[in-house]
Amino acid sequence: MIFWVTYGLEIVLVHHLLGFFAPLTLYLLRCLIIFITITLVSKPNFKIIQPTHLPVTFVLGALAIASMTALYTAFQRIGVAASLLVLVLSPTFVYWFSGAVLHDRWNKKSLIAGALIVVLVIAVSWWRAV
Repeated sequence: MIFWVTYGLEIVLVHHLLGFFAPLTLYLLRCLIIFITITLVSKPNFKIIQPTHLPVTFVLGALAIASMTALYTAFQRIGVAASLLVLVLSPTFVYWFSGAVLHDRWNKKSLIAGALIVVLVIAVSWWRAV
């Protein structure tokens, strides 16, 4: 519960700050603030980082920057509600495209589960809007 409240407050703050900052700048500022806070609180030992860890770390960091910048851009362009709806439904879209494009075989149980997820997400989103 605490996570969702914190995440909701962060989204509201991000949505307002997007009026002043570009999505990439805002995400990098967020990362800097989190890095400084965690470093001050936990006092990590950076000496254990090996040079072999760096390529994977940079790739994961680049993917995180790309995905969060895309999410912040979506907040800016289509709004928070529509962006979060797409974010929640995206695993179902991947599942559907795997069958439609890659011709993966589906069984009855997974079809019912996928349809149920879509119906519940749309129902909850509609119910909250009313």
